[in-house]
Amino acid sequence: MMRYVLTISALAIGLSTATAQRIDTLMHIYTEAYPREKVYLHLDRSAYNTGESIWYKAYVTNEGVPSALSKNVFVELLDDHGRVLDRNTAPLVESSAAGSFVLPASYKATTISLRAYTRYMLNYDSAFLYYRTVRVLNTTAPLPAGHTVVIKTGAPHVTATAGGTQLRFFPEGGDYIDGVDSRVAFKATGPDGLPVEVQGTVVDAKGVKKATFASVRDGMGTFIFTPVKGMTYQAVWKDKAGTAHTTPLPAARPNGVSLSIDSQDSAKIYTVEAVTGDSVATTFHLIAHTGGQVFYLATLHLQDGEIVRQAFNTASLPSGIVTVTIFDADWQPVAERISFVDNNEYMFYPAIHALYTKFDKRAENQLEIEYADQVKSNLSVSVTDADLDAPEDAKGDNIISNLLLTSDLRGKVYKPWDYISNPIDSVRKEVDLVMLTNGWRRYDWNVIVHKAYPRLTYMPDSVMSLRGAVYGVPAKMMKDMGTINLITDDGGKAHRFLFAEIDTGGNFQVPHYFVFGQQKIYYQFNKRDLFGSATVRMDNGLFKGVGNIGLPDTVAPPIDSSVMVHEKDFQRLVHDTSGIFKVKNLATIVIKAPTKSPEQLLDEKYASGLFSGGDGYQFDVANDPVAQSMQSVFQYLQGRVAGLQITTGSGPTSLTWRGGSPGLYLDEMPVDAQTLQNISMTDVAYIKVFRPPFMGMGGANGGIAIYTKKGEKSAPADFKSLDNTVVIGYTAPKEFYSPDYASIQTAPPPDSTDLRPTLFWQPFVLLDTKTRRAKLDFFNNDITKRFKVVVEGITADGRWAHKEMIVETEDTRKTGGR
Repeated sequence: MMRYVLTISALAIGLSTATAQRIDTLMHIYTEAYPREKVYLHLDRSAYNTGESIWYKAYVTNEGVPSALSKNVFVELLDDHGRVLDRNTAPLVESSAAGSFVLPASYKATTISLRAYTRYMLNYDSAFLYYRTVRVLNTTAPLPAGHTVVIKTGAPHVTATAGGTQLRFFPEGGDYIDGVDSRVAFKATGPDGLPVEVQGTVVDAKGVKKATFASVRDGMGTFIFTPVKGMTYQAVWKDKAGTAHTTPLPAARPNGVSLSIDSQDSAKIYTVEAVTGDSVATTFHLIAHTGGQVFYLATLHLQDGEIVRQAFNTASLPSGIVTVTIFDADWQPVAERISFVDNNEYMFYPAIHALYTKFDKRAENQLEIEYADQVKSNLSVSVTDADLDAPEDAKGDNIISNLLLTSDLRGKVYKPWDYISNPIDSVRKEVDLVMLTNGWRRYDWNVIVHKAYPRLTYMPDSVMSLRGAVYGVPAKMMKDMGTINLITDDGGKAHRFLFAEIDTGGNFQVPHYFVFGQQKIYYQFNKRDLFGSATVRMDNGLFKGVGNIGLPDTVAPPIDSSVMVHEKDFQRLVHDTSGIFKVKNLATIVIKAPTKSPEQLLDEKYASGLFSGGDGYQFDVANDPVAQSMQSVFQYLQGRVAGLQITTGSGPTSLTWRGGSPGLYLDEMPVDAQTLQNISMTDVAYIKVFRPPFMGMGGANGGIAIYTKKGEKSAPADFKSLDNTVVIGYTAPKEFYSPDYASIQTAPPPDSTDLRPTLFWQPFVLLDTKTRRAKLDFFNNDITKRFKVVVEGITADGRWAHKEMIVETEDTRKTGGR
């Protein structure tokens, strides 16, 4: 969300200004030195079959706003034991990236997980990397409504297991103390990881009842309990089935500080009670902070048994988790409590318009996404078969609940979106049960207070560069090895010629050199006396991934029984279609290709890697007589690209498109405007302009690629006899397949079977003051009767959107689907 600058408030109970400034300054220094990035994945669906593609959009944030820290993101596909099955590496554009995985056809487990992170995030606890577990439908037997599968690898806070049901206790503030009324929270889950409703009593060793408890929301609840020194306690309780269990409670501490928090509409009220056993007052420090900023601090001098009750205002705070920590006089933490603030300033609201919809077989549909604001927004849109996408997932985790709530908590939160989106006040207040029953310890206070700052192992990375090292050269020759010539081979297209200086350590680099997939590179030294002895190794300079680090406690999202019924019918239909299986088969149907346009032939001749294809404008400059009369490529482009503003004159040339400057490339290498300004139009063969976002370096606001005629020069006839190596670059992006049934040339044959569960996927919809609407066209498959539309995204100033809409006829609304 938007960044806030908070003013610290100091409670006048023996607090010195110097102390307040000290802890505030230390916290600020730590937060600035150790920013925390987060990754969120928007998936096209909530459940999949083996053999299908999982499409995703990755959003990377830093303190709620799009992150400018990292330049790449890593997304991994994990099996049910946390082993890496596949890994994608992608450059970040607009602090986001898109990609896909194919769920292996041979996969047998009922769940599969995705993990996403930046290299910089690995400096911190791996539990705070992004994890998402999804159901594999066709490996799952039909289950009763609401059932799921749980994967457990971590140890709970305080756990007692009875008959497969876990009952965990969480004393408020961390511990309860002998003789002090304490609030104790609890959370009960079944063997499937889902909440279990329980009720019971707390009895002492003599069997005397001391408290009663009953869950009030998703297996969670609280009770007030006053332990007595030397006495032990246990909970006697029953689960929903009426089965009786007995669970011992953890022991109380003989002394310490109790901390409780109560919420009002615009304030938090804290109560502190000290049990010290001393005759003199004991000093404690209390701070409240959010987002790494301290906004409240009090120093408390408390007598044994003394209680302090005070409040701090939350109306001006950013929404999210507020942490209240109590320290002793030596600044050692003794109690901590988290609480949630919701001031509802973090959302924006794009509109979804169904311009025309038809549910007939292979009918054309059109949606419009609209958002009118001065700030740029970055959105992703999915359209799926509503009967094959779990309705329970509507209350599950999404971009808002994740960035605001669950990404800062350990453990699984059941239906987190309901706590934020539900307008019923009692439900929104029940989020405090989540605060009491989920672990939290983002900050190591010893590090902050004593300035024992750790050394970062993983620094923020940069975009891909071609890096190489020369080996086997005699020491006397390493002082001057000259340059190395490189010839790229993309498989038959025009080859690129590069050169790089070799330093005295034998290293060379071509910065910002992008490769998607793999590329063979031939090389030759300028100094012929290096030919015989030297060998070369080249690399992309990218991080190679984190490896197998296991999974945190992860619960697969619940699958409604109606979805399993539709899935069973769907699988029967699949088997009845002679082996034709969904999108995979539609995409591989052989269709006679139409005659290629001159622009397509030019693109095949010149463009390679991420510059191939794409959405934009193409100009055959070599065969355009008007081009030869232009003084520069910028003069030629003026008025030819909608929305592109080019300013020339006595000063440097500037370009603006959709609120930013597009990336500039000469023969696919990044250059500045002055370089292109000096290129003679007689040397230009082809110009390609990419609409935003373009995946190249600096392409968040689009890209302009200039190809020169000298690029036509053939490589030496014998260049393939040169030494060579293969460089692996970013994961090659795949295009979402969406058949065009309106086109006779490209439409699949009428006797084919179209069973696509995902009808449309567009990971990049960029809206701003000049582009406020985006029209999205797609065709229905052969069976879908209801569409589920999901839009998620983020604005440049850190507001988030999640919107779902079911598009259906009145008949399907009444019957609940097909």
